[in-house]
Amino acid sequence: ELARAPRPKLLRRVDVEVEDGAQKQRGRNLLGSLVAHLSSAQQRLQVDQTPRRAAAAAKKPQLSK
Repeated sequence: ELARAPRPKLLRRVDVEVEDGAQKQRGRNLLGSLVAHLSSAQQRLQVDQTPRRAAAAAKKPQLSK
């Protein structure tokens, strides 16, 4: 069998002296702000699309039977 070289670590710990709990809290704050940003962006897109959908539906020709 071939001996495998250890993989280099891609992520480095920047604040080694900071306690583990503080790093977890910082990660949660970052994740929470990211989720809030994405949800507000999604709401803005939904508000922007609503008038366009109504206008597009009004422009569609109605098929009469």
